[in-house]
Amino acid sequence: MARQSDVGSPPPPIDINTPDGSVLGDSDDAESQYEYPWLEKIRQEAVKYKEWTKNEWERVELFLYRGPTGEPWPKKPRADFKKLDEGGKNKAEVLSGQRLHDYLVENCATADDVEWPDIPAEGFNSLENMRAHLKAGWEMLKQHNKKTLGFHINYGKMLNVAFAQHQLENDNGETDSTWEEWLGENVGISAAQGRKIREIARLLAPYPGFMNLGLSFSEVYKLRKQIETMLSIETQTWSNYWRRAAGLGV
Repeated sequence: MARQSDVGSPPPPIDINTPDGSVLGDSDDAESQYEYPWLEKIRQEAVKYKEWTKNEWERVELFLYRGPTGEPWPKKPRADFKKLDEGGKNKAEVLSGQRLHDYLVENCATADDVEWPDIPAEGFNSLENMRAHLKAGWEMLKQHNKKTLGFHINYGKMLNVAFAQHQLENDNGETDSTWEEWLGENVGISAAQGRKIREIARLLAPYPGFMNLGLSFSEVYKLRKQIETMLSIETQTWSNYWRRAAGLGV
């Protein structure tokens, strides 16, 4: 009779205290779940390490129940993530302040030009006029997702304009749909993704230097609280640096 093991059983849900409040550990809402702000490279290596532990466990089980088989053992990743918990030399620190500023500057590069759909010279005066532009922009954003942050910022600015226009038309009785319904039906973006893009646009649009940042949107979103704090410290020169036009040197 095979032995029973609870090694792979998930832990019970816990309340996690975060700067934004307490978050239930097993929540199904991806936006409400707290995720430690690792650098993207470290997070990817951690995923590899997690996969290795799973494969290693399965190999041990094979050895216990079938004896020596000569089957290969999983190759262990180079990084030992237990040292991150133990405070060893590989401990990863949360980026903030000057360390965060330096990291962002190091990851700036001239972005490839991304063609944007033509905007009417007179601007937009209704959601209907914006619908085609937003739809085309969303398709482009999905294609260029990993290239630059600048496209997300531009697109988020347009979403914020559309959000305000929707509120106006809703107040005037010109539409009875919610913003989430209109966005999903006319553009194809989920409400959660739309909120993330709009939030980053509100935070970074006043700082043109971020248009040249070559990090992924997901990494920047995870660092948004630290970036917001960095930009709010008036006694430092960080916010002045990022207010300058993209492409200028230090």
